[in-house]
Amino acid sequence: GCCHTPSISEHLFLNGLVRGDHYDVIIRAFGKKYKLHKLFLDRSPYFRSLFSWSTSMKSHANTSGNSSSGSESDPESDSNGSDRGKSSRGTKTDSDYRKVYDLRFEEDGVLSDSTSLSCKQKSFELAISRLYGAVNLKEECKIPYNMIEIGQYLALSDIVCTATDY
Repeated sequence: GCCHTPSISEHLFLNGLVRGDHYDVIIRAFGKKYKLHKLFLDRSPYFRSLFSWSTSMKSHANTSGNSSSGSESDPESDSNGSDRGKSSRGTKTDSDYRKVYDLRFEEDGVLSDSTSLSCKQKSFELAISRLYGAVNLKEECKIPYNMIEIGQYLALSDIVCTATDY
């Protein structure tokens, strides 16, 4: 009703994760763009390392071929490079500070070949939800091996420990 104020966890989940409001980083994976927040992703040692590495490498040339890479391109640009999110006066907009990271789980050696791509994506999304404080044990217990894999990849020991209990 009109008098309901969502709890902080409801607000963070809905506005932060589901809608991507006020995002400051884009993770591209599984052919999808995830508008996320470094503050929450930083709970994962994997992302913490990725962000600190990309910050320290800012002055160096971009490297490619890694399983994840930070792109300096404007996430609001379309495929031909036009800047839809930039101001015509050259002033910075909020899209100027957003970095795009490509995570390639479907490539050989990142996660096991026996796992279907859709299960990889589901386990990734459940793991990201956990970083935002939303744990969905009902769904996680359906794919425990996938949760172990993604938990190990993202260095989230709580996911691995929970999945081994199923």
